[in-house]
Amino acid sequence: MKLLNLLSKNIILEVSEKVKNQLLTKFKPTTEDSDETILNNIDMFDRYKQGLPVDGRDIMRYSYEDLKNLIQSKETTKGLNDIFTEFKKKEKGIENNNLKRYIKKFLEIQSELPKDKQNILKFNFLNLVKLVDDLYPRLFVKKMFGKYSKENPNLTQDQILYYLDSYYENFDLIPFDTKGVDKMSFSELEHLLDGLQGKKEQSDKNKEDLSNINLKYDENGLKIFAPTTKDQCIRLRNGRGWCTSREGSGNMYYNYRLGHSRTLYYVIDEDKPFDDLNFATVILVDPNGRMAMADKSNSGTYGGSTNIPFSQIVSKVPKLEGLEYIFEPNPLTQDEKRLIDTVKNARVGDNPMESFNTPQEVEMWLEYNSPKLTDIQYSNIIPELKKKYIALGMDLSSNMIKSSEPDVLRYYISKKIDSIKSKGINNLSTEDIALLNTPILKKVKEEFKPKFAKELVSGNEGTKVEIEYPSGNSSKFVALYGFGELFDSLPENMTNFLFNNKSNSEINLDVPASISRFKDLQALLLMNCVSSIPENIGDLEKLSFLSLPNNPNLTSLPSSVLDLPSILFVNLTNSNPTLPEGFNDRFTEEGGGNGRLFVRNMG
Repeated sequence: MKLLNLLSKNIILEVSEKVKNQLLTKFKPTTEDSDETILNNIDMFDRYKQGLPVDGRDIMRYSYEDLKNLIQSKETTKGLNDIFTEFKKKEKGIENNNLKRYIKKFLEIQSELPKDKQNILKFNFLNLVKLVDDLYPRLFVKKMFGKYSKENPNLTQDQILYYLDSYYENFDLIPFDTKGVDKMSFSELEHLLDGLQGKKEQSDKNKEDLSNINLKYDENGLKIFAPTTKDQCIRLRNGRGWCTSREGSGNMYYNYRLGHSRTLYYVIDEDKPFDDLNFATVILVDPNGRMAMADKSNSGTYGGSTNIPFSQIVSKVPKLEGLEYIFEPNPLTQDEKRLIDTVKNARVGDNPMESFNTPQEVEMWLEYNSPKLTDIQYSNIIPELKKKYIALGMDLSSNMIKSSEPDVLRYYISKKIDSIKSKGINNLSTEDIALLNTPILKKVKEEFKPKFAKELVSGNEGTKVEIEYPSGNSSKFVALYGFGELFDSLPENMTNFLFNNKSNSEINLDVPASISRFKDLQALLLMNCVSSIPENIGDLEKLSFLSLPNNPNLTSLPSSVLDLPSILFVNLTNSNPTLPEGFNDRFTEEGGGNGRLFVRNMG
């Protein structure tokens, strides 16, 4: 067998080398890359192909340019995601999309930075924001102008600068997993930006509404802004994670402004370091003039929800001394009141998108009213509004999880996973189980299996397993892993195992051969759930009680039951399996009718 395996491996390797040589011959005339680089890209494809659509896994169908672009895209995404994960581990409250943008910008200018600043993980997030905001525009142009001038001497200076400026201006519209501009040819850059033209026009329209944010005060290095829209608040975030300035579904501007009639002021003390706790703060004024404050920590007293004296605010930002008059409560405008009336009094049917005029009104309705959606209502709203519903702290039902797009599920999982990790199997809800059963959490579910299996046992030494399906922990375990996995996950020192199917569902469990590993098993009770018993049950030398009642689909008992040295009782009440030859010589039946209890003859 070893020789056969070795031969098989050698044949596979030989075939693989032939394919690689064929590909090298095919690709080499189309590129200036070295043989080593071409072969490396071929090897990298093998690493990533299982994650591609089925029709994209045949490398022979690729041109070298397409193959190279695919590998670079995958490598870019992996590198960005690895750094993203490390940042999320060390700092909480960072807005995901904002973090991703700054990581990508950093990597595009990394080679131009001083050596002591090239390790991105040495920075905290706000220092990363400061460095990129200060250096990216200059270093980006310096690096890319030199690259494209060298690659294509026929390009004019104006041509290069036009596309570099366009890339910089449209950076937020470019998908995160697009390879960095430092890895693009000039023609690739042209193609990318030409394809973004439609999005750019829409973005420019949106920016027209943001052009004039009301600047209430600008003296002594202190600026006080009075934004009047959600988008303006987002522009003023300065890398902070305030809930009124987050991008996407987590933004709660409508809740503060429309729901609580708060007036928002953004305060910037430019003389403080950018990552200082009080460099940028938000002051929220209620209709009675009472003030709350959010600093960089965005928590506790300074989380924006607790009213505090103005003197306490001044202690955080001393330059505000004497400026209390600026922070006036602004009444809701007529448009804002109209919006409140619209979302407050709306009759919302099964499709909220049809009950309002715009997605924005649906978002306001969700944020203002915090309604508990039905499964049908949830399925009919767009993905971004599903995220909004989740951001409001709502749990998803099993049906909602099934109707969630992959991106929405990932967002929900990011909110729920820490909570699920802290739970035992006893505290898992039906919704938790549905979430764990999604393909995205396959790996996490497997990691939980030993922990959940351990919680199935009882007794001082954890050796008794009693399962009454479908209630209790066992049914949750079966819902997660199936009946077969149940046996493989039980503790080897188990002495008693009871499985009683009390549901109306028919269960036909083939007891796996792995049952022989429970060498200490003394009592086995399987009720209304079994269709077969393996021959190697005879290996259970300590088994004294074998109880198999109410199993109409159990057709036979293995002959090895006669070899069990410690067996005392066999219960076949309401079960009628074929008995092995010699069974009646070793056991005496007690009781008549369906009460088939067999007692071992001790003579």
